[in-house]
Amino acid sequence: MSEAVAAGEGVVPVSPAPATAQLETAVAVAHVVSLAELQRWQAVAPLDGVSVRCLGRLHSVASGSAHQVQFGFEGAVVEVDVSLLEEMWTSVRPDVLYVLVGEVYQTRNEFGIRARLIQNVNTLDVALYREALQLLRDEQGLTYPFQ
Repeated sequence: MSEAVAAGEGVVPVSPAPATAQLETAVAVAHVVSLAELQRWQAVAPLDGVSVRCLGRLHSVASGSAHQVQFGFEGAVVEVDVSLLEEMWTSVRPDVLYVLVGEVYQTRNEFGIRARLIQNVNTLDVALYREALQLLRDEQGLTYPFQ
């Protein structure tokens, strides 16, 4: 190795592409919640616009709308607007576990998630995931997911 390279001369630091950096930031600030927690808290707290990250499986597609679906997990079912997912949405299957990242939309008559990212996590160890999430919440002193 030359002395110039060893000293860092002429080396340009490589940063992630802007889109990648934005995605990492967006995912990092999303509250990790279960669909059941989301359902419970929407009844008692204003959640409109809150970024969330949830596990779920495709439950059903709303008749008459190609972009309104329901995702479910462990008995909880939530409406999901997939219009921002474009082509990513077409490969979603009901037998696969996904993580959804998006914002809650909440009005007097509607409640759901406007998804902006969906990722297949079918091989995820859900029990270990729950344990890690609980440890994180304990470490941060969270008594509920939207603090």
